[in-house]
Amino acid sequence: MTKIIAEIGVNHNGSLDKAFELVDVAIESGVDVVKFQMGSPKNVISQKAPKANYQIESTGGDESQLEMVKKLVLKNHHL
Repeated sequence: MTKIIAEIGVNHNGSLDKAFELVDVAIESGVDVVKFQMGSPKNVISQKAPKANYQIESTGGDESQLEMVKKLVLKNHHL
């Protein structure tokens, strides 16, 4: 049986309300499963990792990639 998966990733920008809104939109679209990007940024991104050019263009270059990604984590919430 084929299942349709909606990849939400980190598009909630760290907001639980936005995460639920994206789940609602996915359900309305008829998906079977919703997938989030979860994990601890410090375990997968070096403190010295620079941002990619597209990340600098959209978020500026004042912070590291690790600092940027830390803002995208859903903190203290259980989905």
